[in-house]
Amino acid sequence: LVPIMKSEATFTSTPPAATSTSAKATKTETVELKENDAVSAIYVCVTQEGTEQSSHGNTVASALRHQAPLEITRIKLTFNGTAVMDVPGTWLQYFGRVTGGDGTDSNAPSGMQHIYKIDFGLLDLGAGSTSNCVALREISSPRLEVTYVYNNPATVPVAAQPHHIHVRYETRAFLTTNSNSGRVQLSISS
Repeated sequence: LVPIMKSEATFTSTPPAATSTSAKATKTETVELKENDAVSAIYVCVTQEGTEQSSHGNTVASALRHQAPLEITRIKLTFNGTAVMDVPGTWLQYFGRVTGGDGTDSNAPSGMQHIYKIDFGLLDLGAGSTSNCVALREISSPRLEVTYVYNNPATVPVAAQPHHIHVRYETRAFLTTNSNSGRVQLSISS
């Protein structure tokens, strides 16, 4: 089995029309999961890339803060209308990560600590092994509901600042070699 990273189409969300005075104003969006392969993990993050120069600030640090992944406060995974996972984002935030120094600790300006992983197997067993996966094509209406803290800079209208929900799949497939031609191909994966 070989791991293959695949991307779901980026879902664009706009924040609420009214400007919020709360520093932690949230919004909830639902993304339909359309992947058909055997999925061993799903990675989720939310970004916002403003088009106005004033939204980025004048320093590299402020630009990083603006374009870095945003905090997700709740993740709900539903299959056929039934919630199979409904957890606070902090439960998934550091799942399967090493501690400190790898850019994912809470003090890192990169925002990498806000890339969330839903793992369908056991913790990494090493050497790229697979302990479990989910065949999403066998599941009716898989959806991911994401509640995130949106950026709300006072200098730029909120409506002009779309947020992007990125979903990436870690899938597994069999890598085979045709004995006649020597051609390497991926076979059906679930």
